[in-house]
Amino acid sequence: HFWINSGGHFPNVPLDAYSMNGFHSQRIMIIPSKELVIVRLGVTYKRGDFDFNEWYDQIIEAVNSSY
Repeated sequence: HFWINSGGHFPNVPLDAYSMNGFHSQRIMIIPSKELVIVRLGVTYKRGDFDFNEWYDQIIEAVNSSY
């Protein structure tokens, strides 16, 4: 499934972002405004054990600071 962030589910991620969410929280987040694709192949067994919003925010900031 594709999910869009237009409702602000991830407040630290731009609203134009969309993602593919897979088994055990494997994810692909696509952020057109940042020209960025983030892929997570890790495993999370329990919902809530991994803070995706914070993780995305840290990656976006790291990429922005490298420009």
